[in-house]
Amino acid sequence: MSEAWTFEDTPELARAFACGSIGLGQAYLVNRVALKSTMSDFIRRAQTVTHLQFEREVRFLECLRDYVPCVAQQFHGPLPLCGLAKALLQTLSTLDWDASRIEEYVGDFDESGDPAIDPLLMRRLEALLEIVGLAIEEHDLKVLESVPTLAGQSNGDSTPRLPKPRTTISFWAPESLITEWHAALAGVQTLYGPMPTWAAALYLQRQAVSEWERVDPSRRPREWKIFERDEWRCQAPGCSSRSRLEAHHIVFRSHGGSDDPENLITLCHGHHRRGIHEGYLHVLGSAPGNLRWRLGDGSRGPDGTRRPTRRYHGSRVVEISPPLSPAFAFSPPLSISSDRARKMGRHRGQARKPRSVVHEQRTPAAHAESIDD
Repeated sequence: MSEAWTFEDTPELARAFACGSIGLGQAYLVNRVALKSTMSDFIRRAQTVTHLQFEREVRFLECLRDYVPCVAQQFHGPLPLCGLAKALLQTLSTLDWDASRIEEYVGDFDESGDPAIDPLLMRRLEALLEIVGLAIEEHDLKVLESVPTLAGQSNGDSTPRLPKPRTTISFWAPESLITEWHAALAGVQTLYGPMPTWAAALYLQRQAVSEWERVDPSRRPREWKIFERDEWRCQAPGCSSRSRLEAHHIVFRSHGGSDDPENLITLCHGHHRRGIHEGYLHVLGSAPGNLRWRLGDGSRGPDGTRRPTRRYHGSRVVEISPPLSPAFAFSPPLSISSDRARKMGRHRGQARKPRSVVHEQRTPAAHAESIDD
């Protein structure tokens, strides 16, 4: 609670963080996008989805605000936002996109549902927003083409000078991957001398394609199709690992499970071997958009209290059993004065390094020796 003074201007957020209903990282995310009128909605959203999913949704809303502020002004709350996809499609229409082109690039868009439950819906919303951003840039370039430059006018030449053609490449990625990407670009520029960023990116792209094509497509492991569908990420709630990925059979093969894509899900080695096969993690349903998870085995701690078990539908928390104590449940906002906030933390002039908390898990005394994928 020592960081509670950070949110002294938003007492409702300070209260939610101080009582433990959301973590510090979630509180910072809420503070980035929430208005006073939507603060409670964002706090509840942060409580009901994983931190990873909430961070992804906040980035989406920030990009929405940057790309199409006129649409963002109509939608102030957290996802899901009813009518958002329709508003973005209407924006494409105002940018001279006809129905056939929208059908080609977007297709039928069903925005009903929760992006935290259906990962495909989240990806389609992100892709739609990127298309709108590119359409706006395309429209702006057409406007520039119709405007004569001052240089042309000064020479008595009325022919407009067109800007050099360019292509913008955009992609979604976590902060850690963006850092690695910039480091890779800097490495190419260091190795081969000064060059534009686009040239370094083109070099990396060609190297990646060359390495990918080095493997015969007919000999690629069948799991790669599952990894590509799941964006080469562990799909366990709250996990974003890209290393040591494995394809898990939702219905075990020993129980008659098939190799169909609907019965396969991407998991990292830890969540697969230690989570699934040691009983801490369970998953049911069909991949990728209808999965239900249970995290925790319900064992008792050293003090005899039962550890909480969390249940998820996709990335959305649907149950915590046994429920958390009342101190950690969300309650109506209480006003916190600046003096009280400073007492809970410390004076602004004192810096503090963030602390990391390591949670220990007990390993069951015995488990099945055979491991079934």
